[in-house]
Amino acid sequence: MKKLVVLLAVLMVTGAVMADDVLSPIWRSTENTLTAEWDTWDYGMSGKPDWWVCNPATLTEPIASYGMLLEEFQGRDDVVEVGLDDELSFWLDNYNNNNPEKWIRIQITYFDDALYGFPIAVDITTDGTPDTRYDITPVESYAHEDGWVTDAFDIIIYPNPEWEEIGLKFSQYPAYVDQVVIDTKCVPEPATLCLLGLGGLLLRKKR
Repeated sequence: MKKLVVLLAVLMVTGAVMADDVLSPIWRSTENTLTAEWDTWDYGMSGKPDWWVCNPATLTEPIASYGMLLEEFQGRDDVVEVGLDDELSFWLDNYNNNNPEKWIRIQITYFDDALYGFPIAVDITTDGTPDTRYDITPVESYAHEDGWVTDAFDIIIYPNPEWEEIGLKFSQYPAYVDQVVIDTKCVPEPATLCLLGLGGLLLRKKR
């Protein structure tokens, strides 16, 4: 029964994500993870995601802060227009288990007719845990045929805080954002050991 519940949760995640979710992490839907998607947004600017799922299901719902909502822009519905003085940020709860690392993959789909690639700066605010540090790495930039682009960033926070807020700043304003997908994972052991474990599983599958 437990396996069936987990399988249904995975199918829910993979089925609900829109086509712009092109750079998802391999650890999605594993233990101590959260996935949330903002796509249709909300005219009330309440910031609630279209859907979200976490494993185990004990976290507070993520929330976004954003600017003006456009009904249609460049062929897409429900697009957030971000001005110079507007905020586009995402608050995320964490599993409070004092894990040494928190992994985050964020995908931002925005309109970039010039195809600059990665014109976004990512800023992290945490709960104020002493000696908190983080690394931000651009992963990939995927150009869609309609002029929209999906950029993905990997973030590692050391140690795992109780919560974090991800802020996005753009090199050009106004910026137009259609979809944001965020995956998080609280890592209970050093990343190198986790990666070795994943590698071992892949080798077993090949054999």
